[in-house]
Amino acid sequence: MRPRSRRLLLGGRRVRYLFNADFPRYPDQGPPLTSPLQAVPGPGSLGLPTASDWKLAAGALQTVVSGNKTAHMLGGSPIVRADSAGVAVLSEYGVVPAGVWHLLAGFLRTSIDYAGNADNEDSLWINTSYQLQVATGGALGAQLGVTPSAGELYGVVLRPLGAFYIGSGELLWVEDGTSTASLYPALNHTTTTSTTTKARLIDLPGSGYRVWSEQYGIAASRSTNPPAGHTQAAPDDQLTFLRNITLPATGGYVKVILRKQDNLDYVILEFNYLGDVNLKHFVGGVEKTLIGGVGLVTSGDDIAVRLNGSDGKLWAGSTLVGTNTGVSTFPGHCEVTVLNTGGAIGSLEVYPVDLRRYLPKEAWK
Repeated sequence: MRPRSRRLLLGGRRVRYLFNADFPRYPDQGPPLTSPLQAVPGPGSLGLPTASDWKLAAGALQTVVSGNKTAHMLGGSPIVRADSAGVAVLSEYGVVPAGVWHLLAGFLRTSIDYAGNADNEDSLWINTSYQLQVATGGALGAQLGVTPSAGELYGVVLRPLGAFYIGSGELLWVEDGTSTASLYPALNHTTTTSTTTKARLIDLPGSGYRVWSEQYGIAASRSTNPPAGHTQAAPDDQLTFLRNITLPATGGYVKVILRKQDNLDYVILEFNYLGDVNLKHFVGGVEKTLIGGVGLVTSGDDIAVRLNGSDGKLWAGSTLVGTNTGVSTFPGHCEVTVLNTGGAIGSLEVYPVDLRRYLPKEAWK
Protein backbone atom coordinates (compact mmCIF):
# COMPACT_ATOMS: atom_id res chain seq x y z
CA MET A 1 0.00 0.00 0.00
CA ARG A 2 1.08 3.57 -0.65
CA PRO A 3 1.71 5.75 2.43
CA ARG A 4 -0.88 8.26 3.58
CA SER A 5 -0.70 11.48 1.64
CA ARG A 6 -1.97 15.00 1.25
CA ARG A 7 -3.70 16.14 -1.93
CA LEU A 8 -3.37 19.72 -3.14
CA LEU A 9 -5.91 20.94 -5.70
CA LEU A 10 -4.16 22.86 -8.48
CA GLY A 11 -5.36 23.47 -12.03
CA GLY A 12 -8.18 20.94 -11.70
CA ARG A 13 -5.89 18.09 -10.54
CA ARG A 14 -4.90 17.10 -7.07
CA VAL A 15 -1.19 16.60 -6.47
CA ARG A 16 -0.82 13.57 -4.23
CA TYR A 17 2.18 14.24 -2.05
CA LEU A 18 3.59 11.42 0.03
CA PHE A 19 6.26 13.78 1.35
CA ASN A 20 6.72 17.52 0.82
CA ALA A 21 9.31 19.73 2.50
CA ASP A 22 10.22 23.29 1.50
CA PHE A 23 13.20 24.06 3.69
CA PRO A 24 13.04 27.87 3.30
CA ARG A 25 9.87 27.63 5.43
CA TYR A 26 11.78 26.32 8.45
CA PRO A 27 13.41 28.50 11.09
CA ASP A 28 17.11 27.94 11.69
CA GLN A 29 17.61 25.01 14.07
CA GLY A 30 20.07 22.35 15.13
CA PRO A 31 22.33 20.60 15.31
CA PRO A 32 20.95 18.24 16.32
CA LEU A 33 17.68 18.11 14.46
CA THR A 34 14.74 16.11 15.71
CA SER A 35 14.34 12.82 13.88
CA PRO A 36 11.94 12.23 12.33
CA LEU A 37 11.69 15.87 11.30
CA GLN A 38 8.15 16.93 10.43
CA ALA A 39 7.84 18.04 6.81
CA VAL A 40 6.65 21.59 6.17
CA PRO A 41 4.17 22.13 4.56
CA GLY A 42 3.79 18.35 4.67
CA PRO A 43 2.79 15.64 4.63
CA GLY A 44 5.42 13.26 5.92
CA SER A 45 8.58 13.39 7.98
CA LEU A 46 12.29 13.15 7.33
CA GLY A 47 14.20 10.31 8.96
CA LEU A 48 17.78 11.24 9.90
CA PRO A 49 19.86 8.23 11.03
CA THR A 50 22.45 10.62 12.48
CA ALA A 51 20.32 13.62 13.48
CA SER A 52 23.21 15.24 15.33
CA ASP A 53 24.98 15.80 11.99
CA TRP A 54 22.23 17.92 10.43
CA LYS A 55 20.99 21.49 10.73
CA LEU A 56 18.58 23.91 9.08
CA ALA A 57 20.16 27.26 8.24
CA ALA A 58 19.52 30.07 5.78
CA GLY A 59 16.50 28.29 4.32
CA ALA A 60 18.26 25.01 3.55
CA LEU A 61 19.02 21.56 4.91
CA GLN A 62 22.71 20.84 5.39
CA THR A 63 25.15 18.76 7.42
CA VAL A 64 27.70 19.91 9.98
CA VAL A 65 30.20 17.12 9.23
CA SER A 66 31.55 15.71 5.99
CA GLY A 67 30.92 12.15 4.83
CA ASN A 68 27.80 10.34 3.66
CA LYS A 69 24.78 11.60 5.56
CA THR A 70 21.37 10.44 4.39
CA ALA A 71 17.92 11.94 4.86
CA HIS A 72 15.07 9.49 4.31
CA MET A 73 11.62 10.66 3.28
CA LEU A 74 8.66 8.89 4.90
CA GLY A 75 10.52 9.00 8.19
CA GLY A 76 12.77 6.17 7.09
CA SER A 77 9.95 3.77 6.21
CA PRO A 78 10.14 1.85 2.92
CA ILE A 79 7.81 1.83 -0.03
CA VAL A 80 6.89 -1.38 -1.85
CA ARG A 81 7.83 -1.33 -5.52
CA ALA A 82 4.87 -3.49 -6.52
CA ASP A 83 2.53 -0.77 -5.22
CA SER A 84 4.59 2.26 -6.21
CA ALA A 85 5.07 2.47 -9.99
CA GLY A 86 4.89 6.16 -10.84
CA VAL A 87 6.12 7.43 -7.48
CA ALA A 88 8.64 10.25 -8.03
CA VAL A 89 11.37 11.22 -5.57
CA LEU A 90 12.63 14.75 -6.25
CA SER A 91 14.84 17.41 -4.75
CA GLU A 92 16.14 20.89 -5.44
CA TYR A 93 19.57 21.96 -4.30
CA GLY A 94 20.87 25.39 -3.40
CA VAL A 95 24.63 24.76 -3.37
CA VAL A 96 26.74 21.77 -4.32
CA PRO A 97 30.49 22.49 -4.54
CA ALA A 98 32.57 21.10 -7.37
CA GLY A 99 34.51 17.90 -6.83
CA VAL A 100 32.08 16.05 -4.51
CA TRP A 101 29.36 13.44 -4.93
CA HIS A 102 25.83 14.52 -4.04
CA LEU A 103 22.69 12.38 -4.16
CA LEU A 104 19.96 14.64 -5.48
CA ALA A 105 17.23 12.04 -5.07
CA GLY A 106 16.89 8.31 -5.32
CA PHE A 107 15.48 5.03 -4.15
CA LEU A 108 18.00 3.34 -1.87
CA ARG A 109 18.21 -0.19 -0.51
CA THR A 110 19.05 0.97 3.02
CA SER A 111 17.31 2.86 5.83
CA ILE A 112 20.60 4.00 7.40
CA ASP A 113 23.30 6.33 6.16
CA TYR A 114 24.45 5.56 2.63
CA ALA A 115 27.59 3.42 2.61
CA GLY A 116 28.43 2.86 -1.07
CA ASN A 117 27.23 1.97 -4.55
CA ALA A 118 25.62 -1.27 -3.41
CA ASP A 119 22.98 0.82 -1.60
CA ASN A 120 21.68 2.32 -4.88
CA GLU A 121 18.58 0.87 -6.49
CA ASP A 122 17.82 3.82 -8.77
CA SER A 123 19.48 7.12 -7.85
CA LEU A 124 20.45 10.39 -9.52
CA TRP A 125 23.76 11.88 -8.42
CA ILE A 126 25.92 14.88 -9.14
CA ASN A 127 29.39 13.41 -9.67
CA THR A 128 32.82 14.91 -9.04
CA SER A 129 32.87 16.37 -12.55
CA TYR A 130 29.65 18.25 -11.74
CA GLN A 131 27.65 16.15 -14.16
CA LEU A 132 24.49 14.15 -13.55
CA GLN A 133 25.10 10.41 -13.25
CA VAL A 134 22.81 7.44 -12.77
CA ALA A 135 23.46 4.80 -10.11
CA THR A 136 21.37 1.69 -10.59
CA GLY A 137 21.28 -1.93 -9.52
CA GLY A 138 24.04 -1.44 -6.95
CA ALA A 139 26.52 0.15 -9.36
CA LEU A 140 27.29 3.41 -11.12
CA GLY A 141 25.46 3.76 -14.42
CA ALA A 142 25.23 6.23 -17.28
CA GLN A 143 26.91 9.60 -17.17
CA LEU A 144 24.24 11.88 -18.61
CA GLY A 145 26.33 14.75 -19.96
CA VAL A 146 24.10 17.25 -18.14
CA THR A 147 25.34 20.01 -15.84
CA PRO A 148 22.60 20.53 -13.23
CA SER A 149 21.31 23.93 -12.16
CA ALA A 150 20.49 25.11 -8.66
CA GLY A 151 16.81 25.84 -8.13
CA GLU A 152 15.62 23.06 -10.48
CA LEU A 153 13.94 19.79 -9.45
CA TYR A 154 15.71 16.52 -10.34
CA GLY A 155 14.79 12.99 -9.46
CA VAL A 156 13.69 9.47 -10.23
CA VAL A 157 10.30 7.93 -11.07
CA LEU A 158 9.82 4.23 -10.36
CA ARG A 159 8.68 1.93 -13.14
CA PRO A 160 7.29 -1.56 -12.45
CA LEU A 161 10.86 -2.61 -13.36
CA GLY A 162 13.56 0.05 -13.50
CA ALA A 163 13.11 3.80 -13.37
CA PHE A 164 12.82 7.05 -15.31
CA TYR A 165 15.35 9.80 -14.55
CA ILE A 166 14.01 13.32 -14.90
CA GLY A 167 15.09 16.93 -14.40
CA SER A 168 13.58 20.33 -15.08
CA GLY A 169 10.57 18.67 -16.71
CA GLU A 170 12.68 16.64 -19.16
CA LEU A 171 13.48 12.95 -19.52
CA LEU A 172 17.17 12.30 -18.95
CA TRP A 173 17.47 8.49 -18.93
CA VAL A 174 15.51 5.23 -18.69
CA GLU A 175 16.57 2.10 -16.79
CA ASP A 176 14.58 -1.11 -17.14
CA GLY A 177 16.21 -3.83 -15.05
CA THR A 178 15.96 -3.11 -11.30
CA SER A 179 13.41 -4.95 -9.20
CA THR A 180 14.18 -4.72 -5.46
CA ALA A 181 10.90 -5.04 -3.55
CA SER A 182 11.35 -2.56 -0.65
CA LEU A 183 12.96 0.83 -1.27
CA TYR A 184 13.80 3.97 0.70
CA PRO A 185 13.32 7.36 -1.01
CA ALA A 186 16.16 9.58 0.10
CA LEU A 187 18.76 12.27 -0.52
CA ASN A 188 22.39 12.26 0.64
CA HIS A 189 25.00 14.93 1.39
CA THR A 190 28.76 14.35 1.52
CA THR A 191 30.02 17.81 2.52
CA THR A 192 28.97 20.60 4.88
CA THR A 193 28.72 23.15 2.07
CA SER A 194 26.03 21.26 0.12
CA THR A 195 22.45 22.42 0.67
CA THR A 196 19.00 21.09 -0.20
CA THR A 197 16.11 23.53 -0.51
CA LYS A 198 13.20 21.23 -1.49
CA ALA A 199 12.41 17.53 -1.23
CA ARG A 200 9.28 15.88 -2.57
CA LEU A 201 7.77 12.45 -3.02
CA ILE A 202 4.82 12.55 -5.42
CA ASP A 203 2.46 9.78 -6.45
CA LEU A 204 2.05 10.69 -10.13
CA PRO A 205 -0.70 8.15 -10.99
CA GLY A 206 -2.53 9.25 -7.84
CA SER A 207 -2.24 12.83 -9.10
CA GLY A 208 -4.03 11.95 -12.34
CA TYR A 209 -0.97 11.13 -14.47
CA ARG A 210 -1.70 7.42 -14.84
CA VAL A 211 0.69 6.79 -17.73
CA TRP A 212 3.51 6.52 -15.18
CA SER A 213 2.06 3.34 -13.70
CA GLU A 214 2.88 1.41 -16.89
CA GLN A 215 6.31 0.14 -17.90
CA TYR A 216 6.24 2.03 -21.22
CA GLY A 217 3.42 4.44 -20.42
CA ILE A 218 5.22 7.64 -21.41
CA ALA A 219 6.83 6.15 -24.53
CA ALA A 220 5.95 7.73 -27.85
CA SER A 221 6.29 4.24 -29.32
CA ARG A 222 7.90 0.85 -28.75
CA SER A 223 8.40 -2.22 -30.92
CA THR A 224 10.18 -5.54 -30.44
CA ASN A 225 12.45 -6.98 -33.13
CA PRO A 226 11.43 -4.36 -35.74
CA PRO A 227 12.12 -5.55 -39.30
CA ALA A 228 13.71 -3.59 -42.13
CA GLY A 229 11.34 -0.91 -43.35
CA HIS A 230 9.56 -0.67 -40.01
CA THR A 231 8.42 2.79 -38.91
CA GLN A 232 7.06 4.01 -35.58
CA ALA A 233 6.05 7.29 -33.99
CA ALA A 234 8.68 9.68 -32.65
CA PRO A 235 8.74 13.32 -31.52
CA ASP A 236 11.36 15.71 -32.88
CA ASP A 237 13.04 15.81 -29.46
CA GLN A 238 13.52 12.24 -28.36
CA LEU A 239 15.40 9.79 -26.16
CA THR A 240 15.64 6.58 -28.18
CA PHE A 241 16.95 3.21 -26.99
CA LEU A 242 18.01 0.27 -29.10
CA ARG A 243 17.91 -2.52 -26.51
CA ASN A 244 19.60 -5.90 -26.73
CA ILE A 245 21.04 -5.45 -30.19
CA THR A 246 22.42 -8.26 -32.35
CA LEU A 247 25.39 -7.40 -34.53
CA PRO A 248 24.92 -8.30 -38.20
CA ALA A 249 27.07 -10.76 -40.10
CA THR A 250 30.26 -9.60 -41.82
CA GLY A 251 29.56 -6.61 -44.04
CA GLY A 252 26.16 -5.92 -42.48
CA TYR A 253 24.71 -2.89 -40.75
CA VAL A 254 21.62 -1.64 -38.92
CA LYS A 255 20.48 1.95 -39.43
CA VAL A 256 17.67 3.90 -37.79
CA ILE A 257 16.52 7.21 -39.24
CA LEU A 258 15.64 9.45 -36.29
CA ARG A 259 14.68 12.68 -38.05
CA LYS A 260 13.93 13.19 -41.74
CA GLN A 261 13.01 16.11 -43.93
CA ASP A 262 13.47 14.32 -47.25
CA ASN A 263 15.78 11.78 -48.91
CA LEU A 264 18.69 14.21 -48.82
CA ASP A 265 18.20 15.65 -45.33
CA TYR A 266 17.97 13.41 -42.28
CA VAL A 267 19.58 12.28 -39.00
CA ILE A 268 20.56 8.63 -38.75
CA LEU A 269 22.02 6.23 -36.16
CA GLU A 270 23.92 3.18 -37.38
CA PHE A 271 25.91 0.24 -36.06
CA ASN A 272 27.76 -2.39 -38.07
CA TYR A 273 29.13 -5.91 -37.77
CA LEU A 274 32.31 -4.62 -36.10
CA GLY A 275 30.39 -2.90 -33.30
CA ASP A 276 31.13 0.57 -34.66
CA VAL A 277 28.40 3.08 -33.75
CA ASN A 278 27.84 6.46 -35.40
CA LEU A 279 25.30 9.26 -35.22
CA LYS A 280 25.27 11.17 -38.53
CA HIS A 281 23.29 13.71 -40.40
CA PHE A 282 22.88 14.32 -44.11
CA VAL A 283 22.27 17.89 -45.29
CA GLY A 284 21.66 18.30 -48.99
CA GLY A 285 22.93 14.75 -49.41
CA VAL A 286 26.27 15.55 -47.74
CA GLU A 287 27.14 13.11 -44.94
CA LYS A 288 28.66 14.22 -41.64
CA THR A 289 29.49 12.04 -38.63
CA LEU A 290 28.42 13.89 -35.48
CA ILE A 291 29.39 11.38 -32.76
CA GLY A 292 30.80 7.89 -33.03
CA GLY A 293 33.50 5.35 -32.42
CA VAL A 294 34.82 1.91 -33.37
CA GLY A 295 34.16 -1.35 -31.56
CA LEU A 296 31.82 0.26 -29.04
CA VAL A 297 29.18 -2.49 -28.76
CA THR A 298 28.68 -6.20 -29.08
CA SER A 299 25.58 -8.37 -29.28
CA GLY A 300 23.41 -7.97 -26.19
CA ASP A 301 24.34 -4.33 -25.63
CA ASP A 302 22.11 -1.26 -25.71
CA ILE A 303 22.57 1.96 -27.68
CA ALA A 304 20.88 5.25 -26.77
CA VAL A 305 20.54 8.63 -28.49
CA ARG A 306 19.09 11.83 -27.06
CA LEU A 307 18.13 14.61 -29.48
CA ASN A 308 16.94 17.89 -28.00
CA GLY A 309 16.87 20.65 -30.56
CA SER A 310 20.37 20.76 -32.04
CA ASP A 311 21.90 19.01 -29.03
CA GLY A 312 22.74 15.34 -29.51
CA LYS A 313 24.15 12.70 -27.18
CA LEU A 314 25.15 9.10 -27.92
CA TRP A 315 25.65 6.22 -25.46
CA ALA A 316 27.03 2.74 -26.03
CA GLY A 317 25.68 0.72 -23.12
CA SER A 318 25.93 3.17 -20.20
CA THR A 319 29.05 4.89 -21.61
CA LEU A 320 28.54 8.40 -22.93
CA VAL A 321 30.35 8.29 -26.29
CA GLY A 322 30.04 12.01 -26.91
CA THR A 323 27.91 15.06 -27.49
CA ASN A 324 27.35 17.43 -30.42
CA THR A 325 25.50 20.73 -30.51
CA GLY A 326 25.18 20.88 -34.30
CA VAL A 327 22.55 18.22 -35.02
CA SER A 328 20.10 19.14 -37.78
CA THR A 329 16.59 19.62 -36.44
CA PHE A 330 14.28 19.04 -39.44
CA PRO A 331 11.14 19.98 -37.42
CA GLY A 332 7.92 18.13 -38.05
CA HIS A 333 9.34 14.63 -38.46
CA CYS A 334 7.08 12.21 -36.60
CA GLU A 335 8.52 8.73 -37.00
CA VAL A 336 11.68 6.62 -36.88
CA THR A 337 12.52 4.14 -39.62
CA VAL A 338 14.64 0.99 -39.40
CA LEU A 339 16.97 0.00 -42.26
CA ASN A 340 19.16 -3.11 -41.96
CA THR A 341 21.00 -5.92 -43.65
CA GLY A 342 21.14 -8.53 -40.91
CA GLY A 343 21.46 -7.79 -37.23
CA ALA A 344 18.55 -6.97 -34.95
CA ILE A 345 17.14 -4.63 -32.33
CA GLY A 346 15.49 -6.48 -29.47
CA SER A 347 13.42 -3.48 -28.40
CA LEU A 348 13.20 -0.08 -30.08
CA GLU A 349 11.93 2.46 -27.54
CA VAL A 350 11.25 6.12 -28.33
CA TYR A 351 10.47 8.56 -25.53
CA PRO A 352 9.74 12.29 -25.58
CA VAL A 353 12.32 14.59 -23.99
CA ASP A 354 9.73 17.16 -22.89
CA LEU A 355 7.65 15.61 -20.10
CA ARG A 356 5.70 18.63 -18.91
CA ARG A 357 2.40 17.30 -20.30
CA TYR A 358 2.90 14.21 -18.11
CA LEU A 359 3.85 16.02 -14.90
CA PRO A 360 2.27 18.43 -12.46
CA LYS A 361 4.34 21.60 -12.33
CA GLU A 362 5.24 20.68 -8.72
CA ALA A 363 7.38 17.86 -10.17
CA TRP A 364 9.49 20.10 -12.39
CA LYS A 365 9.59 23.61 -10.87
